[in-house]
Amino acid sequence: MATWDSGKYRVMVYSLNRYSFIEVPKADVVNGFCTVVFNIKNDRVIKVNKEGYFILKYLDDEGSVGDQKLEELSSKINISMPKIRRFLDFMVRENIVFCEE
Repeated sequence: MATWDSGKYRVMVYSLNRYSFIEVPKADVVNGFCTVVFNIKNDRVIKVNKEGYFILKYLDDEGSVGDQKLEELSSKINISMPKIRRFLDFMVRENIVFCEE
């Protein structure tokens, strides 16, 4: 997420914690692209809906994603940027996604 910090513009780059998300293509299709992710720090399993699945899959495919790629994703899967950012912020808090400046 791009933010202002003391007059400086910061761009956030997101990447996936590969220990938390396991893609199983055949099972994902059968489950309607709903999946679960795992917070390895507190042994918590979190259900992820279809929209969240596609966001995490995109991170998995791309390796790391900044604002421009998130905008492309937003257009591609028709999910608003604020919704994508809220989801990613939650995933960062749950140790599913890493965020760097």
